[in-house]
Amino acid sequence: MPLVLKIETTTGLLVPGGVAPPIARGPQVTTLQFLTNSNAALLTEGHPVALKLYALGDTETPIATFSTWERVAAFATYRSTLNPLVEAGLGYLPAGTLYGRISYGTPNVDSALFHVRWGGSGEVTGAPITPIVITQPSGPTKQSISLATKTGNVKVETYGNRVVRAAGNVVGLQVYANTAPEGADILIELRKNGVGTAAVATLSADAKSERTAFDPVIPVAVDDVLDISVTQIGSSKAGGYLSVEAELDLT
Repeated sequence: MPLVLKIETTTGLLVPGGVAPPIARGPQVTTLQFLTNSNAALLTEGHPVALKLYALGDTETPIATFSTWERVAAFATYRSTLNPLVEAGLGYLPAGTLYGRISYGTPNVDSALFHVRWGGSGEVTGAPITPIVITQPSGPTKQSISLATKTGNVKVETYGNRVVRAAGNVVGLQVYANTAPEGADILIELRKNGVGTAAVATLSADAKSERTAFDPVIPVAVDDVLDISVTQIGSSKAGGYLSVEAELDLT
């Protein structure tokens, strides 16, 4: 059975609460999603993510750590195939209850502990866990949010419609394209509330991925609406299958 884990970064709690997710002994496809005020959010590309499991009597030293996750920007999730017997050697461990937590980001942040049903199937209600104090920041200070995706060839037009849910500064755009532009760059202006910001990102000719840092940064408030305006698409060949992420520093 596929496993889905969701962590609310503002509280460090598993969503929904009071449920012990099942960890199978064999390979198990697992999806992890971070939420900030109930909105899906990605860490900045390259930041670490790990699921740690603990015995009930020791919540300091994990008995297993799963740190190989694929960042799936299109769905604002992380994906992994957990294989506890091979990766962590947990074959000795009888079925029962463990603790789990998600560790993520740079600097590192730990979620609150949650119950895990080891070696079982289906979701079961877990006993309440004594609340813990998270001494690290309660959520990632940096986030990446998807602004727009475009199938087919890129056109000179406006894409996206993303409502901001946490105040901060847009520090740059990350642009991906399955089909690289030829002959000229793709140019993309960030817009806020329907108005251009003069902050322009570039995807260079023949490139499929490029990050542009903004200086100055673009401040955003809760309920601002972000989109992008493509002003150049290439020349001899337009780029295609575009995906654009905004990188935010939260305030």
